[in-house]
Amino acid sequence: MKLWNRAGAMALALASSIVPTLAQSTPARNPSVPQPSAEDPWRSFSASINAYTQLRERLRAELPGLTVTDKPAEFVNASDALAFAVQRADPKAPRGRFFTSQAASEIRRRLDAYARGHDMRSILSPLPEERPIVQGMRVYTRFPMNSPMPTMPPGLLRQLPPLPLGLEYRLIGRVLILRDSDAALVLDYLPDALSAVK
Repeated sequence: MKLWNRAGAMALALASSIVPTLAQSTPARNPSVPQPSAEDPWRSFSASINAYTQLRERLRAELPGLTVTDKPAEFVNASDALAFAVQRADPKAPRGRFFTSQAASEIRRRLDAYARGHDMRSILSPLPEERPIVQGMRVYTRFPMNSPMPTMPPGLLRQLPPLPLGLEYRLIGRVLILRDSDAALVLDYLPDALSAVK
């Protein structure tokens, strides 16, 4: 009995000496510092944007440089060359590479919240010439430079993550488009981006 008491006392003393040590070695979480979240909807979006811009710059460096010119045909040719280079480099680019399920849910939530307080009728009704574009939308669909591309209201744009130079958002009807403006190329699209607005 005395042996057990002595062993138990030693174990208790050892445990009590370890607990403060562990408490000291575990840093306290600072509530003022945002902690990274595995559920961050923009993490994969940003990674895909960075990967694409790196690809585009590498391909652009391999193409003939565009000199200062006032000839529209030369701008069109440069845009076509960049678009074809992107298509060849990544021919099986899937829809949803940028607008993942998490990003899509967050985008719809933000756009719907904005739209409930604003008149969106003129934006949500595609022009007659835009309807074939919406119906035939695919990744790498070309939007030639002379195609109608309605701009998005600044307030609506502020609901979306910022983009690097050369990439832009467009909204045609209810379809949100991620577009390479230099290549006139659709990189991804989100159907029914304004799902709650009737």
